[in-house]
Amino acid sequence: VIPEAMGPLILGYTFIFIAIVDMSAMVGTVGGGGLGNFALVYGYQRFNWVVTYSAVVVIIVLVQIVQLFGNWLARRAEHV
Repeated sequence: VIPEAMGPLILGYTFIFIAIVDMSAMVGTVGGGGLGNFALVYGYQRFNWVVTYSAVVVIIVLVQIVQLFGNWLARRAEHV
């Protein structure tokens, strides 16, 4: 049963990781720290749009890399 469930398990863990990145970025807006707090304090509140956009781009790139790697790994696990 485990080899058959490996693909969906990998996709589930990928989703959990992306959800944690999303939540940690949002918790930064209420002072919880992390990349969201960095973008808010050093970018938005100081009108430094380069910092704000850079932080957003880093979050997007991180999520896309993890999503692509998770999909690739799940595909490989389903074909084995």
